[in-house]
Amino acid sequence: MVSNAMRQLEERHMATKVDLMVWSNKMDLLALSNAKGEVTLHRLSWQKVWSLSPPVEGLTVSGIAWRPDGKVIAIAYSNNKDILDKTDYKQVCSSGNEENGGATGGVISCLCWPEEKGSLTGTSYNNAAQDSASTYLPKLPPISRTFGSMTEETNEILEDTKKVMDQTCLNFLLVGTTDGRLTIGVFGLFKIGVLTLPDQGSAEIVGAEISADLKNVFVLALVGKVRLRLFVYDSDILASYCREIHALAYKHGQLMSLVNYLDNTVHAIVESYENMLLLEMESKLSQYTDSTEEGTVSADFLELLMFGVTSDELATFLLQDLTDKGIKKLGNSIELSHSNIQKLILKHVQAVGQNIAYHLTELRGMARHTERFQVLGVDETAVARSFTENGSFLVKASEVQLVIDDSLKKYKALFKWLYTVMLRISDGRTHPDLLFSEISQQETAFIADYLYRLTEDRDDHKGVGAKVVKLGQYICDRDLTTTVPPNPWEVLLKENQCLAKHPSIINRDQTASLVQQHNR
Repeated sequence: MVSNAMRQLEERHMATKVDLMVWSNKMDLLALSNAKGEVTLHRLSWQKVWSLSPPVEGLTVSGIAWRPDGKVIAIAYSNNKDILDKTDYKQVCSSGNEENGGATGGVISCLCWPEEKGSLTGTSYNNAAQDSASTYLPKLPPISRTFGSMTEETNEILEDTKKVMDQTCLNFLLVGTTDGRLTIGVFGLFKIGVLTLPDQGSAEIVGAEISADLKNVFVLALVGKVRLRLFVYDSDILASYCREIHALAYKHGQLMSLVNYLDNTVHAIVESYENMLLLEMESKLSQYTDSTEEGTVSADFLELLMFGVTSDELATFLLQDLTDKGIKKLGNSIELSHSNIQKLILKHVQAVGQNIAYHLTELRGMARHTERFQVLGVDETAVARSFTENGSFLVKASEVQLVIDDSLKKYKALFKWLYTVMLRISDGRTHPDLLFSEISQQETAFIADYLYRLTEDRDDHKGVGAKVVKLGQYICDRDLTTTVPPNPWEVLLKENQCLAKHPSIINRDQTASLVQQHNR
């Protein structure tokens, strides 16, 4: 008689009560969730790989599921939030809320991640269009904390932060709720359908599975909290359109990776702008303006520019509040920030914009295969609209480049003049020719215009007015106050509306900021 008795190998003590425990079916990894809502990953030797705190304090984990290849783990929380996390190192690759679509608001009660099996297994879905992207598209440079391109190598493939490029077989993340709804998502990212149980509201989904041939979906539910019922749904559409579903989900994952990269780039641009020391100068100018009569500040500065004569109050403000070292530091700060933004636009924004345009073009081509993709809801009009918005964003980024070039020239002249003025006042020399020794007539006109507008109402974006830096209006979520005039091409389009309305023409929104265009 053969004995099959089990014996205990090890015993581990945990500091907090363990709620869920799920093994990876590909690697020696064990995912644990505790009563505090923390999720930890351990190896077979009990070495901790990483630990993830809940997104909001007080939440608990309601479900954990491994992607079949073991590279991504799905975590569901008690607030209906689901997170996809990479298992090789802790980094969230997707986060979202489970939509109840106006239902009773049930929470996630079931999380499982089955993979295509049976006769379809091993089928290669990677077509030539998907593989050609790496051949034609530029590699995206990583964004460092100093808002420039990092020189060191990184293992992260920025074009695939959603981890879909190695998915050759279909897999589905099934998310069930306590109010009888089951959401189906390919690769855990691309939602393709929602099943609603007939006893919605009183049926809590406790388990779900997809058949090996993809023709049936099985849902196990606890109805009325007293009896289990098995629901079987016909999902022949999954089997019939498996190639199209894979291609669409694959393209969706690539686009979401690029959009995520673009979000980080725009965030870096905003941070680079806000790191400028103009806030300090604006604050000091505001305090000085408040301490004087209305119109006095502009008049004193203009008198200093035109005649080289300064009042005692203005001289004290320049020497004690602004100081020559402060002006020099401010000039360097503006130049550095403008340079960082230029690099981000040239090396990052344009590269990711081209990548997005490439994938949207392929998606548009897929939409034109109506017999294959129309049943899946792919709409060519929506794709074309997205392509146009992406083009408009790239045009707006080019406009920002021109604004930066223009602003740098002007503000260099302004700070050079202020620095010369401070040196003259501190040395006691009064010859006004020193003020214009290296300043052109055009630069003098800019300085005069700036000084004239010193007392105008300020823009309330972080205290920095459009009068201080023209670039600032592009980095906030509202319409521009000062627009760039139309170029010859835009004049031509305005005079020929038949050409302007052609679907292939990318128009520039003259009043939209860079952030507004990015949001679209």
